[in-house]
Amino acid sequence: MANAKRDRAGTFFFRIFGPATVEGALHGCSPEARQQWKQFRERIKAAEAERRDEREPGAA
Repeated sequence: MANAKRDRAGTFFFRIFGPATVEGALHGCSPEARQQWKQFRERIKAAEAERRDEREPGAA
């Protein structure tokens, strides 16, 4: 029952306010945004690989 109320409230607010938005967010429709996203993912992957290498004493 609580979930049904929450779903109705969420639907109500979504219809009034629309989807959540963030100022300055990346939007995947433009080529610039896609390039920024790719660069961001590359930085994340590099940082994860660096942390993984630091944790594994015999690696590298």
